[in-house]
Amino acid sequence: GDNSSVPPVDGRDLTLTVDRDVQWYAQRVLRQTVEDAGGETGVAVVMDTATGELLALADYPTYDPNVTSQADVETLA
Repeated sequence: GDNSSVPPVDGRDLTLTVDRDVQWYAQRVLRQTVEDAGGETGVAVVMDTATGELLALADYPTYDPNVTSQADVETLA
């Protein structure tokens, strides 16, 4: 295969496309769906198929990455 690289270019902006409201709703619906199904974990991706933008990335169970000491050890594994 071809092994090529593209050098970085200074001055390019990065724009996040995650929508706070969609993220909150996806997290809420995912939690309820996993609990209703009797599951242990779940993951949801919400994407605008026209643009490829990621609007939400949800997981359950989740934890606060700022307070990992309170997270269940099995959840982090």
